[in-house]
Amino acid sequence: MKVTIVGGGFGGIKTALELAKDQDNSITLISDSDNFQYYPALYSTATGHSHRESWVALSKIFDGMKNVKIVRDTIVSINPDARTITGQTGEIYRYHDLVLALGSVTTYFGIEGLDTYSYGIKSEAEIRKLQQHLFDEMSDGSDDEKRYVIIGAGPTGVELAGALGEYIKVLRKHFGISKKTMKISLIEAAPRV
Repeated sequence: MKVTIVGGGFGGIKTALELAKDQDNSITLISDSDNFQYYPALYSTATGHSHRESWVALSKIFDGMKNVKIVRDTIVSINPDARTITGQTGEIYRYHDLVLALGSVTTYFGIEGLDTYSYGIKSEAEIRKLQQHLFDEMSDGSDDEKRYVIIGAGPTGVELAGALGEYIKVLRKHFGISKKTMKISLIEAAPRV
């Protein structure tokens, strides 16, 4: 069986790993990244720990699996009649069986400005932006109170709230700040965490 999988997240990886057990299967995994992002550990990377806790190279995951081919591209269109998908690179991929495991995106629930004035942790770029913001806030020399609001009290939000407090303590020590206080609020729309 020839299978093309679009998406290098949990769904795409698990599907490829399971199908690869049968050597008669030929799998092409198309991902927009060379790495698998382990979302449950992103809070840790965002608060100063190694990126290796959150990213694993796809080539490492599929090392030694000769029936899995990894392609780096972003799929921009699907033609089900021709059984083709087209990548951002212009490459056209023919498929026999197609699995779309496209993952998730951050939702801002229609709250105007939230995407502009908040910080996410779903990508390396977002994490670096948050870390730079925290670093800038601690290095500004002021002793005013700092408030941080985390929206979403799912596993990542709860973990981030706890780790953020510890990370800020490390930054304060690094900059010799003793008076500056901080407050971290965790906001959840559901009736309970």
